[in-house]
Amino acid sequence: MRYTKTFSIHKRTLKSGKKVYYYRTRDEKGKRTVSKSTGQTTKAAAETYCLKLLKENSLIPPKEELFKDFARNWWIYDKCTYIKGRLVRGFSFSRMHADIKRMQLEKHIIPVFGDKKLNEISENLVENWLFDLKDKGLVNSTANHCLAILRIMLNEARRKKLINENPVAFIKPLKKTNKEKGILSLYEVQKLFYPIDINKTWINPVYYTINLLAASTGMRLGEVQALQGENVFPDHVRVCYSYERKYGLKDTKTHDTKEIDINPTLYKLLADLKIKNPTGYLFSVNGGEKPLYFKSITDALYIALNNIGITEQERKARNITFHSWRHFMNTSMRGKLEDYKLRYLTGHKTQEMTEHYTHIEKEDLKALVSFQESLFAVSPETAAPQGVN
Repeated sequence: MRYTKTFSIHKRTLKSGKKVYYYRTRDEKGKRTVSKSTGQTTKAAAETYCLKLLKENSLIPPKEELFKDFARNWWIYDKCTYIKGRLVRGFSFSRMHADIKRMQLEKHIIPVFGDKKLNEISENLVENWLFDLKDKGLVNSTANHCLAILRIMLNEARRKKLINENPVAFIKPLKKTNKEKGILSLYEVQKLFYPIDINKTWINPVYYTINLLAASTGMRLGEVQALQGENVFPDHVRVCYSYERKYGLKDTKTHDTKEIDINPTLYKLLADLKIKNPTGYLFSVNGGEKPLYFKSITDALYIALNNIGITEQERKARNITFHSWRHFMNTSMRGKLEDYKLRYLTGHKTQEMTEHYTHIEKEDLKALVSFQESLFAVSPETAAPQGVN
């Protein structure tokens, strides 16, 4: 009868140049397992290590988990242990953020890796999957997001010693192809906000006020939707909430409250809305109970842009969206305020993000309130640069 040794030992040279002994054994079905490190640098020490595991009944691994079983509760907000761990350590993690990751997991990751054992997911398999995502038409940013999700999950599997190494650890993401967010020129903005043309340019004065507020303060769309009358003052607005269409009111993205100066003209527009909606959300069609739907806000902006001569085709080519107001405000104020003050206004935590939101062209504007006045203080015709009709 042929004798089968309980384990075998072999030597590997790591990328660092260090030589370490690994061992292999057989699972409950007699199939050879993947190599596992002993952490030892001599064969004798490696054998002693394996004999110790054998004595403790730890040498032969338990039945290996399938990826779909491992992924069962991942990114489900109230069940995912990874999210719970982040929250108890003081990190933020929104429900919407979790929902997006769960959707990508179910749509792009589980269909490929679900029926594979965790240790069967190799670097080559992951890289081919990443290229397939690209070939199927996913934009690079979405494919990279999926890769990041898988990297986090398998890193947790490694941390819990379910696998020896994370096969995603050394896979580089695809080239970034995100289109830079476009901004409007000061002339275009003045044309958009010229007071005499409000009813001609905008489908409703409320949308005029929303966009003027965003252009003047750099507030995010969710922060604008969340604004309530009690947080509007004659010389500033207090930004302490954001609104998510699925989960409603929540903290701002940075969990900070900030107060942003506003000029008298903007305050008057906001004060008029406070009369219409004395409680609840300021920008609302049902008395403050719910804010205006995000799509109605963006659609109103696109209609207004078309009304001043920026067609849908041009808008898309220039990549102008509601979020462009943050870029416009940041770019216009860069150099007019110290960077730490500008980061306070925009809610950016790092110098890198301030750089990201700053475009090459800078307008020679004064401080924040003066900047706000410049958006509509003069007729766009008199402000038009030479050669612009």
